[in-house]
Amino acid sequence: MNIRKSAIDLSPELYREELGSIRLQIDKNRMRGSHLEIGTAAGGTLRELLLCCESP
Repeated sequence: MNIRKSAIDLSPELYREELGSIRLQIDKNRMRGSHLEIGTAAGGTLRELLLCCESP
């Protein structure tokens, strides 16, 4: 059985450039309020996105 690396260390499964692009859009559009991330494997990408968002 294969275990995803993200399940062990909570690393995102996106390439660094993809994650950077998403972070840029969040910052550029000053996204506020509730949002939904669909397709989490172990939560690594979600964790990174939460770290770049402001608290309400």
